[in-house]
Amino acid sequence: MQHSVLLIILILLVIGLVLEVFWFVSVLQSIAGGAPFISLSRKRAREAWAAVGLQPGEVIYELGCGDARHLVYACRQYLVAGVGIDISWWPLMWAWLRIGLSGMRRRVRLIWRNIHKVNLSNADVVYLYLGQKLSDSLREKFRQELKPGSRIISVQFPLTDWQPTNVIGDAQHPTYIYRI
Repeated sequence: MQHSVLLIILILLVIGLVLEVFWFVSVLQSIAGGAPFISLSRKRAREAWAAVGLQPGEVIYELGCGDARHLVYACRQYLVAGVGIDISWWPLMWAWLRIGLSGMRRRVRLIWRNIHKVNLSNADVVYLYLGQKLSDSLREKFRQELKPGSRIISVQFPLTDWQPTNVIGDAQHPTYIYRI
């Protein structure tokens, strides 16, 4: 009996260690890709979605979607379709689980890829919470691929040399809205 308990504890510790290693590798992958996974507050994300006036049937892309909690909310609340893109597989595993449990598989699609290699031409709205350097590296991609009238939500980091149509939040926590 005592050996069985010790064996179970040892197995659980090994499983925990393996999961921790997976998480650590995934964090390094995110950082190398240009933006570590940092969760945005629910309130700020909802304010951003509301600010762009999402309409049923539109398509939103979230670049660096992480666990996709805000994407799932927007798709459910506004009856839009969503595409979440992330280079890091660990948060995407949680996102796939979240989407499956929420019943949103028909509305939300996830892509495990570098955001520079995904075509954005179907997007009506692009949502990003990335670092300044990575956000700025996407400006030309936005100009080339997004259709006129598309909106961009950039949390915390402005697109350098672009004029936002709206800025919401406060000075410490701005969210920039752009229109192509």
